Amino acid sequence: AVKVHIEAIDALHFISPSKTGDRISLHGHVTRVFGTSMEVEISVRAYDVAGGQESARHINNGFLVVQVLGGDGQPLALRPSRADMTGDDPESRPRHEAAASREAVRALRRQMGSLQAGAMTWSEDLKEEMCICNLWGVLRISHVDEWHELAAMPRGSPLPAPLAALNAGSDVSPADIALSANLCTWGLPLLSIRGCLSVDTPPPLVFELLKSPERRAAWDVLLKEGRLVRQIGPDNAIVHEVFEPLSGDLGRPHDYALISSWRCESDGSYVIASRSIVVEEVPPSPQYQRGEVLPSGWWIQPQTDGTGSELTYVIQMRAELLGVG
Repeated sequence: AVKVHIEAIDALHFISPSKTGDRISLHGHVTRVFGTSMEVEISVRAYDVAGGQESARHINNGFLVVQVLGGDGQPLALRPSRADMTGDDPESRPRHEAAASREAVRALRRQMGSLQAGAMTWSEDLKEEMCICNLWGVLRISHVDEWHELAAMPRGSPLPAPLAALNAGSDVSPADIALSANLCTWGLPLLSIRGCLSVDTPPPLVFELLKSPERRAAWDVLLKEGRLVRQIGPDNAIVHEVFEPLSGDLGRPHDYALISSWRCESDGSYVIASRSIVVEEVPPSPQYQRGEVLPSGWWIQPQTDGTGSELTYVIQMRAELLGVG
């Protein structure tokens, strides 16, 4: 047996309230049929039966995304509609075209919260949502409990040779550092690396040092170039970062087109988050290998004595993107 499943309720617009005793009617209109779902525009009307008013009040409208599920619970394939199938109704063709735009927005919103999605296509219309999801993604991975310890290096302890090379040639740890990894984050093929360190610098100064791609180049020896592409309000920016090859002289430098977001929380902590995006201002270049990261960045918390900072750095990416070219 088949059954109808409401996959999403979208773009609800509440116009006026209904009252106790009203008779409510819902009027549906299929705006577009996709491969496994259809969009239905719903208009809700109320009738004041007790008051004797027979004219309807339009109280709200919105859109439903509906699927037809087969006996196995999976969506059945539907024949997609075409603009030339809309008939003689002059309103049907514009509705059909608008439905495609709404479906593209829904797909982007699904990608924002996805744990497996790659680079998001930048949308000016959804920039606020994209930036909020970026910050939320860093806090979400920072609170994961299952980490496998890779190394613990107290301040002043000897650093392994590869880390000493990244520490401007110094062979001792500049802070208390703990490195850990999660090779199957969320039970998915995602690799996450977490670094925790304590420093004597207060959070506001750490935040100013870390949020700027230009300043990062002064202390990150792997960063070949960092530039601000476009500022988006006071707390977000599109940036382009180019890194030295992961395999020494054998690979190309790899670059990232990122949306970077930062916030100061009410408890005095700071969050800096970056996620890969697809944006016209930073097209792929043959001289670089384009990389992709899910929300990654810094969580900067004040120490309990108020003097220094506890830093958590997280990076998460799909495992297949670790190769070099």
